[in-house]
Amino acid sequence: MERQIPKKNYFILLIVVIGFVLIVFYLRDWYNTTRLYYAETSPILEVSTVINENEISNYAQENPNFILYVSSNENKEVRKFDSEFRDLIVDNSISNVLYIDITENSNITSILKDFALNNKIANKITNNSSLYSFKNGQIIDVVNDVTDYKVKDLEKNLQKNGMIDNG
Repeated sequence: MERQIPKKNYFILLIVVIGFVLIVFYLRDWYNTTRLYYAETSPILEVSTVINENEISNYAQENPNFILYVSSNENKEVRKFDSEFRDLIVDNSISNVLYIDITENSNITSILKDFALNNKIANKITNNSSLYSFKNGQIIDVVNDVTDYKVKDLEKNLQKNGMIDNG
Protein backbone atom coordinates (compact mmCIF):
# COMPACT_ATOMS: atom_id res chain seq x y z
CA MET A 1 0.00 0.00 0.00
CA GLU A 2 1.45 3.28 -1.11
CA ARG A 3 1.14 6.21 1.18
CA GLN A 4 -0.31 9.37 -0.33
CA ILE A 5 0.64 12.86 0.86
CA PRO A 6 -2.34 15.19 0.87
CA LYS A 7 -2.15 18.20 -1.43
CA LYS A 8 -2.84 20.57 1.45
CA ASN A 9 0.59 19.65 2.93
CA TYR A 10 2.27 20.90 -0.26
CA PHE A 11 0.23 24.08 -0.03
CA ILE A 12 1.27 24.61 3.63
CA LEU A 13 4.92 23.99 2.72
CA LEU A 14 4.69 26.55 -0.10
CA ILE A 15 3.24 29.18 2.29
CA VAL A 16 5.98 28.48 4.89
CA VAL A 17 8.74 28.83 2.26
CA ILE A 18 7.28 32.06 0.85
CA GLY A 19 6.87 33.44 4.40
CA PHE A 20 10.47 32.52 5.23
CA VAL A 21 11.79 34.23 2.08
CA LEU A 22 9.78 37.39 2.85
CA ILE A 23 11.14 37.49 6.41
CA VAL A 24 14.71 37.10 5.12
CA PHE A 25 14.24 40.00 2.67
CA TYR A 26 12.69 42.17 5.39
CA LEU A 27 15.59 41.49 7.78
CA ARG A 28 18.11 42.23 5.03
CA ASP A 29 16.45 45.60 4.31
CA TRP A 30 16.28 46.41 8.01
CA TYR A 31 19.99 45.57 8.41
CA ASN A 32 20.96 47.74 5.43
CA THR A 33 18.85 50.64 6.69
CA THR A 34 20.38 50.59 10.18
CA ARG A 35 23.89 50.21 8.77
CA LEU A 36 23.32 53.21 6.51
CA TYR A 37 21.85 55.25 9.38
CA TYR A 38 24.84 54.61 11.64
CA ALA A 39 27.25 55.30 8.80
CA GLU A 40 25.73 58.75 8.30
CA THR A 41 25.29 59.85 11.93
CA SER A 42 27.78 60.51 14.64
CA PRO A 43 27.98 58.04 17.54
CA ILE A 44 28.11 61.01 19.89
CA LEU A 45 24.42 61.67 19.20
CA GLU A 46 23.56 58.63 21.33
CA VAL A 47 24.85 60.26 24.54
CA SER A 48 24.63 63.99 23.98
CA THR A 49 22.02 66.65 23.48
CA VAL A 50 21.96 68.26 20.05
CA ILE A 51 21.70 72.02 20.28
CA ASN A 52 21.47 74.84 17.78
CA GLU A 53 24.25 77.43 17.93
CA ASN A 54 21.66 80.13 18.65
CA GLU A 55 20.48 78.28 21.78
CA ILE A 56 23.83 78.27 23.58
CA SER A 57 23.14 81.48 25.46
CA ASN A 58 19.87 80.23 26.92
CA TYR A 59 21.37 76.87 27.81
CA ALA A 60 24.37 78.49 29.52
CA GLN A 61 22.05 80.55 31.71
CA GLU A 62 20.05 77.51 32.78
CA ASN A 63 22.97 75.05 33.03
CA PRO A 64 26.22 76.93 33.63
CA ASN A 65 28.52 73.86 33.73
CA PHE A 66 28.64 71.69 30.62
CA ILE A 67 30.80 70.36 27.82
CA LEU A 68 30.19 71.55 24.28
CA TYR A 69 31.42 69.32 21.47
CA VAL A 70 31.52 70.97 18.06
CA SER A 71 32.26 69.00 14.89
CA SER A 72 31.05 68.37 11.39
CA ASN A 73 28.89 65.31 10.99
CA GLU A 74 30.09 65.07 7.38
CA ASN A 75 33.72 64.59 8.41
CA LYS A 76 34.44 60.86 8.25
CA GLU A 77 37.77 61.25 10.10
CA VAL A 78 35.94 62.40 13.22
CA ARG A 79 33.81 59.23 13.48
CA LYS A 80 36.50 57.16 15.21
CA PHE A 81 37.05 59.89 17.77
CA ASP A 82 33.28 60.26 18.25
CA SER A 83 33.00 56.59 19.09
CA GLU A 84 35.83 56.76 21.63
CA PHE A 85 34.49 59.99 23.12
CA ARG A 86 31.03 58.41 23.43
CA ASP A 87 32.62 55.58 25.43
CA LEU A 88 34.36 58.14 27.66
CA ILE A 89 31.04 59.88 28.32
CA VAL A 90 29.32 56.59 29.17
CA ASP A 91 32.18 55.29 31.33
CA ASN A 92 32.26 58.49 33.40
CA SER A 93 28.48 59.01 33.47
CA ILE A 94 28.75 62.52 32.07
CA SER A 95 25.28 63.90 31.48
CA ASN A 96 25.93 67.49 30.51
CA VAL A 97 27.36 67.10 27.00
CA LEU A 98 26.01 69.21 24.14
CA TYR A 99 26.71 68.64 20.47
CA ILE A 100 26.64 71.13 17.62
CA ASP A 101 27.03 70.01 14.03
CA ILE A 102 28.87 72.80 12.25
CA THR A 103 28.85 73.50 8.57
CA GLU A 104 31.04 75.65 6.38
CA ASN A 105 28.88 78.72 6.87
CA SER A 106 28.58 78.35 10.63
CA ASN A 107 29.11 81.44 12.77
CA ILE A 108 29.89 79.43 15.89
CA THR A 109 33.20 81.18 16.47
CA SER A 110 31.64 84.61 16.85
CA ILE A 111 28.95 83.22 19.15
CA LEU A 112 31.41 81.34 21.37
CA LYS A 113 33.82 84.27 21.69
CA ASP A 114 31.15 86.01 23.80
CA PHE A 115 31.49 83.20 26.36
CA ALA A 116 35.31 83.18 26.57
CA LEU A 117 36.74 83.69 30.04
CA ASN A 118 39.62 85.79 28.68
CA ASN A 119 41.32 86.81 25.41
CA LYS A 120 43.67 83.82 25.50
CA ILE A 121 40.70 81.46 25.34
CA ALA A 122 38.87 83.64 22.82
CA ASN A 123 41.86 83.32 20.46
CA LYS A 124 41.67 79.50 20.69
CA ILE A 125 38.08 79.35 19.42
CA THR A 126 37.98 78.05 15.86
CA ASN A 127 35.47 76.61 13.41
CA ASN A 128 36.75 73.02 13.54
CA SER A 129 36.22 69.94 15.70
CA SER A 130 36.65 71.27 19.21
CA LEU A 131 35.69 70.59 22.80
CA TYR A 132 34.69 73.50 25.02
CA SER A 133 34.49 73.26 28.81
CA PHE A 134 31.95 75.68 30.27
CA LYS A 135 32.06 76.60 33.95
CA ASN A 136 29.70 79.21 35.40
CA GLY A 137 28.48 79.99 31.89
CA GLN A 138 31.96 80.80 30.54
CA ILE A 139 34.42 78.82 28.45
CA ILE A 140 37.33 77.93 30.70
CA ASP A 141 39.17 75.61 28.31
CA VAL A 142 39.27 74.79 24.58
CA VAL A 143 40.64 71.66 22.96
CA ASN A 144 40.99 72.20 19.20
CA ASP A 145 41.41 69.45 16.61
CA VAL A 146 40.15 66.81 19.02
CA THR A 147 41.00 64.02 16.60
CA ASP A 148 44.69 64.76 17.28
CA TYR A 149 44.22 63.84 20.96
CA LYS A 150 43.96 60.50 22.66
CA VAL A 151 40.80 60.03 24.67
CA LYS A 152 42.86 59.41 27.82
CA ASP A 153 44.43 62.88 27.39
CA LEU A 154 40.99 64.41 26.99
CA GLU A 155 39.79 62.57 30.08
CA LYS A 156 42.68 64.06 32.10
CA ASN A 157 41.88 67.49 30.66
CA LEU A 158 38.20 67.19 31.62
CA GLN A 159 39.17 66.01 35.12
CA LYS A 160 41.49 68.99 35.48
CA ASN A 161 38.65 71.32 34.51
CA GLY A 162 36.24 69.66 36.94
CA MET A 163 33.98 68.22 34.24
CA ILE A 164 34.68 64.64 35.38
CA ASP A 165 35.07 63.46 38.95
CA ASN A 166 38.62 62.42 39.74
CA GLY A 167 37.32 59.14 41.24
